[in-house]
Amino acid sequence: MPEITPGQFGLTQEQIDVIESTNQALPTRTVLTGVGFGVIVVLVYWVTNSPSIGNLIMAFFIFGIAGVLIGLYFAAYQPRAVERILALVSSERRKYYLYERARQKQSDQDEETKQAYWLSLEHTELVQKIAQLYTKLQYTVTLVPKEANKGFDLILQYYDDNIIMNCTSQSELVDQPQVDNLFQWLIETKAHKAYYVSIRGFSAEAQEFAKDKPIRLITGQNIVQLVSQAQQYQ
Repeated sequence: MPEITPGQFGLTQEQIDVIESTNQALPTRTVLTGVGFGVIVVLVYWVTNSPSIGNLIMAFFIFGIAGVLIGLYFAAYQPRAVERILALVSSERRKYYLYERARQKQSDQDEETKQAYWLSLEHTELVQKIAQLYTKLQYTVTLVPKEANKGFDLILQYYDDNIIMNCTSQSELVDQPQVDNLFQWLIETKAHKAYYVSIRGFSAEAQEFAKDKPIRLITGQNIVQLVSQAQQYQ
């Protein structure tokens, strides 16, 4: 897939640097805009109603606080909405917004493609690839022979931690009984931790079961991220 470039959207790298630098100040500016909005409302109230000093102070307090809260809300929870509003009034920001959306869409598509690759692997190949990945991540990895008839595929050593790992690329979400089975092997082997790799993911029940146990649930998305992390060791 061709890489998305700024030039495709009529932008230069210098313009992008300026916009991204400005974006770092957006939370503060959003809060100040909220305060300004509150002040404007108070002034309008003052001009149109001629209130007493006490009422004016009360209105300033109420609308000022409301403005701050609105600003804080958008700064913390709706930064993309602020960017979209700015894109309506600035042609450069509109181009930048479309550029970022295209980059994010391409990134999502790339990740889906990478996850689909891992999902396509047969069990034996998946285990081998996972073993190679964790070896690059500085783990000592031992393959468990099939004839050993264990409920896990790999034994990992990372510093003082002994870890057992099970891998699957099944098309369904891994459910709680499967995670429980690995947990029983964790107890039996007296390992410190257990890793369960499910490219498709895990059911809500499986995630809840593992929450307070030394079990790490690893999805296809996590594997894609670990591949990028492993490249730092090369």
